[in-house]
Amino acid sequence: MIDAPSSSSSAASDARLELAVAAAASERANKPRWIIVLGVALLLVALIYAFITFNSRAAVLAKVKDERKATGRIVDLKIKLDEENEKLAQRGTSPNPRMGQQIEQLASAMNVVLAGPVSDSTNAAMTQLGLQQHTYSARCINQDAGDVFKWLMAAMAAAEMPGLEITRLVFRPGGPTAAQTPGWNVDITFSRWEKLK
Repeated sequence: MIDAPSSSSSAASDARLELAVAAAASERANKPRWIIVLGVALLLVALIYAFITFNSRAAVLAKVKDERKATGRIVDLKIKLDEENEKLAQRGTSPNPRMGQQIEQLASAMNVVLAGPVSDSTNAAMTQLGLQQHTYSARCINQDAGDVFKWLMAAMAAAEMPGLEITRLVFRPGGPTAAQTPGWNVDITFSRWEKLK
């Protein structure tokens, strides 16, 4: 037969059980899980933020790189444009409002007497090229052919008149020159391309 447990051993057993439950509760209270969960959550937020920041930085750096390439292309185009402008300037395309007067002065220096002032006219502008052609017309009456040719050669070689070309040259027999040699009547048309202002 089984003896019924005594009330003192039952009370001691209940007390041990209560003490074990209280100890387990106390242990759980000393190891709060919410701090661990909060720490993990903060770590996840920090990782997400770092990932987004890294991607944003990479996107910004890619844009900066593209802009640097575009700027480099623009600088290269500017350099090429400056080189082409320099070539045009060397060919004598800079505007020169005194070109007619310079032609007259050179004729006088070469003993060629002009029948009147050198006329200046412009043709239709080639706006797509940024150029316009100027034509300069001169006439000589009863002049020595050798002097006229010297004047024309000097005009083509003159550094102060770059880009000047002869587009029309007509010689006709004329009366005698001042030195009583056979004279010629000469019609000359010069032309020159100039940049539009």
